[in-house]
Parts: sequence; C-alpha cells; structure tokens
Amino acid sequence: MGRGNQRTRAKRETRQALLQAGLAEVVEKGLDGPSLDAICARAGFTRGAFYVHFANRDDFVAQLMDWVFSGFLDSIVTASSGDGSLRDVVDRFLAALDSDQLPLSRLGARLPQLLEASYRLPQVRERIRGLILEAIERVGKRALEDQQRGQVRLDVDPECQATVLVAAALGGMVMRDAGVPLELAPLRDAVLRGLKP
Repeated sequence: MGRGNQRTRAKRETRQALLQAGLAEVVEKGLDGPSLDAICARAGFTRGAFYVHFANRDDFVAQLMDWVFSGFLDSIVTASSGDGSLRDVVDRFLAALDSDQLPLSRLGARLPQLLEASYRLPQVRERIRGLILEAIERVGKRALEDQQRGQVRLDVDPECQATVLVAAALGGMVMRDAGVPLELAPLRDAVLRGLKP
C-alpha cells in the first residue's frame, strides 16, 4: 500500500474514531454536553486532529447526525434483506421503532431535543432538512419501482407516497418519545392497505 493510501486510510480512521467518541459522549451527556476536549480525549487525538476533520463543534454535531442518520437510512431503505420493496422498508422501520433502534436512541436523544438543537445550530437544521429530503427521494424511488412491478397504487405520485411515509415515520418517532402506545401490527397493515393497488 502506498503512502497516499496509508494517509487516506489513517485520516478516515481518525475521523471515524472522533465520530464514535462523540457518539459515546453524546449518549452519556446529551447533545449539548460533550466538550471538544472530552471527545478528543476519548478518541485519543488532539484538538488539532479534530480541526482537520471538523470546522467547529456545530459542524461536528451536524456530521455526527449525518453519520448516524445516514447509516440508519441505509439500513432501512437499502438493506439487503427482503425483496427490496416498499413493504420491506415499512417492515424494517417498524421493527426499528419497536426495538428502539432508531438513530435518536443511539444519540441518547429524543426528536424534540434534536429539533430544538436545529433551531440553535443552522448547520444541524440544514443537515436534518437534507436527510429528510434524502429519505423522501430514496423512499420515492422504492415507490416508483413498486409501481412499475404493480405492487403499489398507480394513482398516487411516488414522491407523495414517500412524503406521507416519511412524515408518518417522524410522527411515529414523536409518538413513541411521548409515550403514546403504538400497536405496530395494525399500523403496518393499515399503511400497506393504503399502498395496495
């Protein structure tokens, strides 16, 4: 392996270690709790290494959320299990909701806390907005593919189907955070009946 490849790998590993340390700190102390010194100490790097990867604390929080939520979105929308249908996407999301394996759970936070942070931190707000739009786009592609296979309604625009599903997912997260009991099997059946052709 050449020196350039080693540097690239080392840089990627440093960034990953800082994100993992930041995640652990946020889980323990909340979104506003961890200091840069604590994150760096936990990762075993200096502030100088931190600033190679992140412009400031707000940038770090935005990239941490991107890392956590993008991984979750990948696991829900593009997981290799199942047949790749919209039905699978719904099932994977409800399973994550049921087992409390949502991204905010990994952050030790609740959706209202994240939204409150987004009002204070423009970078976080933009990243949340971008992730929601990305989720709509990716779920919309699944809806279009399922329409082409005759598995979901043709009389509803795929982007509209995706927007409703993403909004329902966010609503389900808020309801779960608020302690509202959710019977997931009937909800799943209702969602899937609404998508059927």
